[in-house]
Amino acid sequence: MADLHPPTSPDEVDTAVDKVTTAIQTAAWEATPSVEREPPPYQSSQSVSEKIREKRALRRRWHLTKHPEDKRRFNKATKELSTLLKDMKNVSVEKYLSNLSPTAASDYSLWKATKRFSRPQISHAPIRKEDGEWARGDQD
Repeated sequence: MADLHPPTSPDEVDTAVDKVTTAIQTAAWEATPSVEREPPPYQSSQSVSEKIREKRALRRRWHLTKHPEDKRRFNKATKELSTLLKDMKNVSVEKYLSNLSPTAASDYSLWKATKRFSRPQISHAPIRKEDGEWARGDQD
């Protein structure tokens, strides 16, 4: 702070600008809280990622060519990916259910899961307006 005179040369201006920029950045970094990112809710395997890439490439090719053989390959890849994802979900559910227990140590997780499975699924029917159109929001 001993240097309070205005800069006179271009080098002094550059040095002053660097000091101000560094001070502003340091203040911003210290004042900004760090954000902890949550891991994704699922981890896809390498085979799923490859199958998704393959399906997207086949879809792109089919959209460009409109050839029936490309459509067949795209449909086959879509079906294989769907089957793979269903199998992974079934394995995950089986693993979850096998780790449940009816004891107080696990907070009665087996009973909670059973209750959730036996609860009826409530569906909400769409609403039609007086003019026959479907309601799209709360105001409709």
